[in-house]
Amino acid sequence: FLALLGRALVRAKRPRDARLILARLDAALKPDNATDRSARALLIAELALDREEPAAAFEAIRNDIDPVLAGWRQGLLGKALAGRGVLDSALTVTAEFTRSSGFGVDTQADWVLAPLDVARIAEALGDSATARAAMQTLLDRWKDADPDLRILRETRLNLARLQRDARR
Repeated sequence: FLALLGRALVRAKRPRDARLILARLDAALKPDNATDRSARALLIAELALDREEPAAAFEAIRNDIDPVLAGWRQGLLGKALAGRGVLDSALTVTAEFTRSSGFGVDTQADWVLAPLDVARIAEALGDSATARAAMQTLLDRWKDADPDLRILRETRLNLARLQRDARR
């Protein structure tokens, strides 16, 4: 998939190269193929989020219903909604993505970290219980990982802070 290469380039902070991949994707796109159209829209959304344009990201994928890349779309939709400030919807979409079976598919990296997005959104909404549960989900997913990983240390510290605040 050219689009997945484009996504990797965007996330590696190489948007210029990702736009070149998008141009190649456009040249090879089969207009009657829903997955091709979906892949193109998702790469456009990735580039928009990289430019900090969540409204453009949302517009790129709002009519996309192709099931093949649904996990990628769901992860991006949560980010686009959060970026637009539609936090209730962002929480719903991101929490649903977290509960999906994302391990072993092309969205695995997003899925494994999605509980942190849920926690951030929930905390912004003042929902400490959901934020704590999401952080615990992340720690449970990573229970066999090196406990000194920065992401795990930070999650444990934030979880402890929220637990202290809940007891007050």
